[in-house]
Amino acid sequence: PDDVSCAYSVPRDCYNSKCKGALEYNETFIGCDQATQRCSVNNTGFPQCMNDTSGEGVTCDGSFKCGEDQDTGLAVCKKSKGLLPLWIVMGIIVAVLVVAGIIWGSRRGRVEPETDSLS
Repeated sequence: PDDVSCAYSVPRDCYNSKCKGALEYNETFIGCDQATQRCSVNNTGFPQCMNDTSGEGVTCDGSFKCGEDQDTGLAVCKKSKGLLPLWIVMGIIVAVLVVAGIIWGSRRGRVEPETDSLS
């Protein structure tokens, strides 16, 4: 019987961007977008990028952005910061403006008593 090798992919949220070699090429990395390609090594251990399926990556939870390790190309999930801090700051600014408007309006609406001056 013939040896058959299969390449299949598991869907990921973020994919690795480099391939690492093996053996004497263990510290060798090549660029490889694993969202559409996968990593392999040749018979000497040099890394190769194959175009037959997607490769490795990570699955993320919640709100995130994809990032990567600059040296190894390993994918990482970066938590996205929501807009809550922005809404808090906007709320404080609006509250200060409302209070300032009330104070300004109450001072402007006040009638100063007239004083008669005898000359």
